[in-house]
Amino acid sequence: MIGSGGKQDPEVIAYCYSAVLSMVPLAVIQNQQEQVFATVLKMVSSQSSDATTKYGIVSLQFLLHSKTEQDWSLTSTCAQTKSALKLLMAALIDAHKDLASKQAVKSVCLLL
Repeated sequence: MIGSGGKQDPEVIAYCYSAVLSMVPLAVIQNQQEQVFATVLKMVSSQSSDATTKYGIVSLQFLLHSKTEQDWSLTSTCAQTKSALKLLMAALIDAHKDLASKQAVKSVCLLL
């Protein structure tokens, strides 16, 4: 997990984060959604590698799965749900990050 010079590898951290999210109950993710979304935003930033972004999309998928029916409604005022969905849609069309784009397609299919 620690690379040369004692630096942590962001791809490994992103992978571990998404793996942990996949194992916790959705209620836990929902309870910690602000922190999860803040972390996902860092993982999916334009400076992130393709693999880091891919694992950010996986984490985003679990965050969106934790949302309630009310959060998903068209009249919802949940700005985070809308932002998360926009982030996922943006990853679908990002031609510079092939792995992330493919993961976004899988995530959208699972959410539907």
